[in-house]
Amino acid sequence: MEKTDRFPSPASSSSILDDTLAASVPDAATVTSDGRSLQRMIDGVSFREVPTHIDDRGTVFELYDTRWNWHAEPLVSSYCFTMRPGVVKGWSLHKEHEDRYIVLQGVMQVVLYDPRPDSPTCGQVYTTVLSEFNRRLFTFPKNIWHADFNIGDNSHCCQFSNTPLSS
Repeated sequence: MEKTDRFPSPASSSSILDDTLAASVPDAATVTSDGRSLQRMIDGVSFREVPTHIDDRGTVFELYDTRWNWHAEPLVSSYCFTMRPGVVKGWSLHKEHEDRYIVLQGVMQVVLYDPRPDSPTCGQVYTTVLSEFNRRLFTFPKNIWHADFNIGDNSHCCQFSNTPLSS
């Protein structure tokens, strides 16, 4: 291993703690003081919180209710997929339908890229994490590149499409 002089040896006049603190660079802020994301969302992306109710018997949460008026398009088909830990699925882009996700169990990072020339967020990358610990319905428009990354132990994801899977 090559020795570097970036940090002085313990025999120097300043402490290793002082030297490492002086050389440290703080992480850039990602949220406001009240917890809101500083990341600009891609045009057409939306979330809906899905509260999980817990009692001594277990948990329950609603996946979808038309009374929420969450999306203008009807829910036509639904399917679930799983991803093994560390797996990335993508890049994918759908020309005919939007994607709607909710993570049932596990933790998944979703990365979006907006290539739509008429979009106010054209060229922008957006990253979000979906998990069983903060369930949310998540939708993004057609013509958005996306990749899913299982950053947890096991991720089960349910995708709602507004058109049948065959299209």
